[in-house]
Amino acid sequence: MVALVSLYHYFFVGVVETTGGVRRILAVYWSPNALALFLGRGLPMTVTLALFAREKRWLYALASLAIVVCLYFTYSRGAWVGVAFALLFVAALRGSRRLLALGGTVAVAVGSVLAFFLRERFISSNTIQQRFHLWQAAVNMIHDHPILGVGLDNFLYQYPNYMLKEAWAEPNLSHPHNILLDFWTRLGILGVGAMLWLQVTFWRAGFRICKGWKGEEGQIWALALMASMVDFLIHGLLDNSFFLIDLAFIFWLTYGLMRALARLRDAVSLMEK
Repeated sequence: MVALVSLYHYFFVGVVETTGGVRRILAVYWSPNALALFLGRGLPMTVTLALFAREKRWLYALASLAIVVCLYFTYSRGAWVGVAFALLFVAALRGSRRLLALGGTVAVAVGSVLAFFLRERFISSNTIQQRFHLWQAAVNMIHDHPILGVGLDNFLYQYPNYMLKEAWAEPNLSHPHNILLDFWTRLGILGVGAMLWLQVTFWRAGFRICKGWKGEEGQIWALALMASMVDFLIHGLLDNSFFLIDLAFIFWLTYGLMRALARLRDAVSLMEK
């Protein structure tokens, strides 16, 4: 639904952001990258369900198509990296060499197309260099506040004190564009530990379902949820990840559904005994 609304705004309303001469879709979001973060969580799920679900595969395929088109017009490089890794994860876990080869081919093809049509934006952008400067500032911030961090939403106010002189062009950043650094600066070492615990419990439940549940439908849903979490982690290394309302909602929904599947799997196993 978000993808369809965004495409309508892009083609018929004219709500866009122009970056380096490129018209980027954003719809109800304040940033194309914010829209890409949201869509990137859903695309691995819809693709997985379109490929392997028993029912409504056509519906998941149409949803995937809408998201792909919308994601393309965000021109978010981080989103494509996250989605590519998520789909390669699905291919590897399903154990299909053909699917793995197809996933790799699609990833290379998408990257080539983006590089060809957006080569000026890719070459002229200093985003990567700016990221390194930002991460260094965040590391310095953590060095001074390793236990408690600087507090929720305080990165914006502390960053000017740690900003490198080479990063003068972007002085008002509210987060370090990296999931580990973001949790550490906001919540301290305990926050990092909490997120690691959530990841361990999530992945343990997911692999248990995929290996120990006789019902394939449950395995497919677990695989789809894990694919979404892969995007969360990979894209989160380069951009925001959790501390936005929509992203937090998607994270907890993904985590909660996995835990619910794990309980259902345990209940089914108990009944079979």
